Amino acid sequence: MLLSTVRRDFQFNVAQCDIKVSAKVQSDSITKDQEFIINTCGNNTIDFINQSRTKENIKTYDWFFKIGPDTIRGNSENLKITFPNIGTYKGQLILNKGIDCSDTAFINVNVFPGINASFTHAYDTCIADLVQFKIFLPQAVA
Repeated sequence: MLLSTVRRDFQFNVAQCDIKVSAKVQSDSITKDQEFIINTCGNNTIDFINQSRTKENIKTYDWFFKIGPDTIRGNSENLKITFPNIGTYKGQLILNKGIDCSDTAFINVNVFPGINASFTHAYDTCIADLVQFKIFLPQAVA
């Protein structure tokens, strides 16, 4: 005895999209998941260099960076951001947002503290001799 019948229709819309744009930024490395890693040490200001292609097919640039509760946005080809503190920040570059054949670059920025050497050296470049280092030790607090 048949109790009920369920029929469903599915519609798949397919668009011809040869890879016309590819979102890329200059980075120190790229993960296997195509996330662009940028590391900076002692400098909180980063100039993001857009290496996306193909320029003639790119209509819009949309940058997004999450910094605390705020989102920094930009719509120029390249972007410059000063991050407030050391830490890890995530962002995106979206090409042709909301248009067919768009692409997104996921960006991970690591801001590290600067490295300051606590020594000096004395070396005469005209004489092949020993290099003397003077190490500065922190003062004890009384």
